[in-house]
Amino acid sequence: MSCHTDENPQTTTRRRFQLAACLAVLCITHPASANSPRDPLGWLRQQLETLSRAPDLQPGKIAVLVSELTGRTLFAKNAELSVPIASNVKLVTAIAALSELGPAYRFATRVYVDRVVDGVVKGNLYVRGSGDPSLAPQHLWRIARYLKHFGIKRISGRIVLDERLFDDQRLPPLFETRTSDMYYRAATGALSLNENAFAIQVLGGDRAGQAGRVIIEPTTDYITTQVDLQTVGRRARTKLELSTQAERARTLLTIKGQLRPGYRGGWHLRRVEHPALFFGLTLRHELQAQGIRIDNHDPVAGKAPSGEEIYVVHSAPLASLVRYMTKSSSNFVAEQLLKVLGAEKHGAPGTSEKGLRVLRALLKRVGIEAGKYTLANGSGLYEENRFSATQICTLLRQVASDFRYGADLMASLPIAGQDGTLAKRFAGSGVEGYLRAKTGTLNHVVSLSGYAGTTKQRAPLVFSFLLTDFPDGKIAAARRVADQMAQALVTFLER
Repeated sequence: MSCHTDENPQTTTRRRFQLAACLAVLCITHPASANSPRDPLGWLRQQLETLSRAPDLQPGKIAVLVSELTGRTLFAKNAELSVPIASNVKLVTAIAALSELGPAYRFATRVYVDRVVDGVVKGNLYVRGSGDPSLAPQHLWRIARYLKHFGIKRISGRIVLDERLFDDQRLPPLFETRTSDMYYRAATGALSLNENAFAIQVLGGDRAGQAGRVIIEPTTDYITTQVDLQTVGRRARTKLELSTQAERARTLLTIKGQLRPGYRGGWHLRRVEHPALFFGLTLRHELQAQGIRIDNHDPVAGKAPSGEEIYVVHSAPLASLVRYMTKSSSNFVAEQLLKVLGAEKHGAPGTSEKGLRVLRALLKRVGIEAGKYTLANGSGLYEENRFSATQICTLLRQVASDFRYGADLMASLPIAGQDGTLAKRFAGSGVEGYLRAKTGTLNHVVSLSGYAGTTKQRAPLVFSFLLTDFPDGKIAAARRVADQMAQALVTFLER
């Protein structure tokens, strides 16, 4: 596999200058050997070895493997060591989803109604969930608009939510070990909306003494609030406390604090406790906004009929959803896909354990033995997920050679200095666009695994850098080491 692009002379000269500067930074020891064009592989090994012993990360561990697509190893250090890999687990989930479901797979959320007479639904409106991780408020608006144009003015029954595709275990494995209400611990559900999270913005009054305001997106009856916000003098500091908790069949948002005049806070994201009810109550709001009356307001769980649907929400192709998942490192999408895989391959209801069986089968097919790794969930959240650099590179080499979905996986990875979780990394390094890699971060874990390429007629390199057990407060230092290692690969390819 070759990677080649044409560049104008100015761009080429600028890149060579930037790479030369990068080379000067990376030459920590033995500068003379680094300047020698006769041993570029020796230079690369020297740089990676030196960086792997960075003083800031001691007494941490670092596992490194760099190889060609053929499998030839260029550099290895602790490559067989099994360590936490954080969101690099999403590589396994993404590849399993693409290989088992196909890049063109689409989710279909189906809407049904009972008999319609003179604009009145004599019965219920049903929604059957497919596990679509991409459903957003605008999809519910489209459902409501369609029903209005269809002539429906009233629903005499209820909104019935069919979420039987998944089991009733809301939190993915390991998520229950923490109590945070942050969005990255979102629950799963066959009927889910907005990644099962909502956004909050807090606004101060124009002058002291006025109450503050809260904006919640999406607009929904599912969120209940307790707000105590006061605008204080300009010399006072803004103080804000925000928390959520389950309250019967709702999520209660509590906000209190003091705000300076004119305060405009950023958006806070929090997870919901009841995904299907969040979906149903938000849909109810959209129906009512279109003038459609619902006699029995509260949505209920139930079974959708098997007849012809009145409306279907089709997702974008799976390749697009995987691209979003890996570039943004969405835990929610990863855990949804895990359950969908379980349902598709082993039958409904989809469970996390059924999905993990699919992932383990994939790993076995590419030669990664059971018992040599630990796979606990689909997102990589928390330290129990452990792999070696060799195993990650084995998987990346295999997918690169599979014409059916390899290009989709590679296109889904964040691009150095350009997008996703690498958008702000590698800026000004001269390697922007020449690295595609999945990031991962936990309190004491930094991972970076993917492909390094060049404008020259050379195949990309496959790499995995796994850093763990470094001291508190050294995440930024660990990222710098991983990034410098990745830069060294591009410099090596360009020599």
